Amino acid sequence: MANLPKLNKISELNNVNFTKAREVVEALLALFKLPTLPAPLVSKRTCLSASLRSGLSAKKIAAEIIKNQGEAGALIGPNDDGTDNISEKMEYIRVKAIIDALLTDARVTITSLPGTRVVVTGVTPPGGGPVTAYGNSVNTGTGYGTLS
Repeated sequence: MANLPKLNKISELNNVNFTKAREVVEALLALFKLPTLPAPLVSKRTCLSASLRSGLSAKKIAAEIIKNQGEAGALIGPNDDGTDNISEKMEYIRVKAIIDALLTDARVTITSLPGTRVVVTGVTPPGGGPVTAYGNSVNTGTGYGTLS
């Protein structure tokens, strides 16, 4: 099998041989590849203040979306005949389904890196006293959490 061109940059699309179907397909697929960037680090201040957050609220999120729809020119509030606005109800239903999925299905995975400081306390065999040991971890560790 012939070596296929690897299209890593948009500028390489100019070199596609349009008489070869395989190169054309690869060029088209390359247009839809998005670069992946690592998530930004969360600051210590943000981590420490996490317990002060109120948590996710479907009503609050839906209200913000509906407010922004009004700023964009969409009709908000009750219909002219006084009936409820179905699009606003659907927005709440949509957001609630997403929030429920996040709260019941999402899993956060954490990893502790080697070199993490460890303090261990205990007691020596009978007749001895308390013992405290200090050190660093040598392996990675994994833990799981949920959203709230």
